[in-house]
Parts: sequence; structure tokens; C-alpha cells
Amino acid sequence: MKNFKPLFGIGIAIIFIVIGFKLIAKGDQLSVIIGYANIIFWSGIILFATYKILIKRKNY
Repeated sequence: MKNFKPLFGIGIAIIFIVIGFKLIAKGDQLSVIIGYANIIFWSGIILFATYKILIKRKNY
């Protein structure tokens, strides 16, 4: 069950990245800034979760 927590986090992050792309497509300046910040933040979360998955596999 512990192995699914990072995968669940990756799934949620991908949803928020899609929302970020939708905000960028709006064209409003504030929406574009929030969209880029959203994509950068959640991409970092995906990288962190992937790193945790890879490190756990090496330890076993």
C-alpha cells in the first residue's frame, strides 16, 4: 500500500498540470502567471515522487 502513495501523488499532480495549461490558454495575464507557477510547482512534486519511488526500489 505504501508504494501507491507516490503514484497517487503523481496522478493528482498531473491533474493540476492540466489545469495549469487550461489557465495559460485563457490568455488573461494573471491566469497565465498562475498557470506557469502551477505547472512548475506540480512538476517538482512529480519529480520528488519519482525520486522517492526509485530510491525505495534500490533499497530492497
